[in-house]
Parts: sequence; C-alpha cells; structure tokens
Amino acid sequence: MSLPSNEPIYTISIAAEMLGISTHTLRLYEKEGLILPHRTKSKRRIYSDIEIAKIRSFRQLMDEEKLNFAALRHLLALIPCWLHWPEHMDTCNECPAFNNMGHPCWAAKDKCLHPMKNCRDCQVYLSAIDIYEIKNKVFSSYKRALQIRNN
Repeated sequence: MSLPSNEPIYTISIAAEMLGISTHTLRLYEKEGLILPHRTKSKRRIYSDIEIAKIRSFRQLMDEEKLNFAALRHLLALIPCWLHWPEHMDTCNECPAFNNMGHPCWAAKDKCLHPMKNCRDCQVYLSAIDIYEIKNKVFSSYKRALQIRNN
C-alpha cells in the first residue's frame, strides 16, 4: 500500500468539509496530539492527504470501537519506532518520547532521540494512518520483543 500524499493542499475549512466535521473538531484532533497539520508562514493550518486519512481512520475506530481521544493517543504511543529504525532498538529505554506512553512520540512534551528534523516527515508519524494496521503492528512487535526477551 502506498502512502497518501504528505503535500499540504487543503485549508482547514476544505478539510473539515471533506471529513464532515467542524473546523473546531479538526483543531481538537491537533490539540489532542493526533495529527500535525502543516503551517503556513502566517500560521494557517494546511492539511495533506495524510491528515485526512488519519482522521477518517480515527473516526471509524471511535464509531466502531467507541474509543475516545485518550485511547487513540495511547494506541498511537504504542507504535514501535524500531520497526522503522531497528538500529535504535537498544536506545529505546533512554528515549523520553518512547517512555511517555500517554502521547505519540510526535506529540510528547520531550521529543524523541531520533535525529529527524520534522516529526511530520518521520516514518512513525507517516505510518500511523490505518489504526487497525497500527494495532496489528503493535501486537506483532510486542510478541517479537517478548520472544527476544525470553531467549
């Protein structure tokens, strides 16, 4: 599956209309740390297909599984960054963002140790589109980590 475009093209009003939600609700997704919209020089929010796809996925999970924002943040915080950077697996325990289980790494107060300049371009953020895929990644990596630990 190819990723949707990360090119900022939708204003907040267009994005809200596409999603069938208010602009206030769209800002709430950002405030809750679930998305990182692009910003213009004048600080206006511009959304890409990545953010649109994420919100659709989040709304589906909220409707079907009755999850709230806190549950979504926690699930996103469980995304194993070592799937994208296995060379950093040994340093995960030292990473403040990895150890903050209440927020995804891109929304954590203390940023991660990975040298990525912009969290929006990070593979962890970009891969957090399909929430069901995230769940599968989290559980499969957890099983793999337990196997490594038990050997």
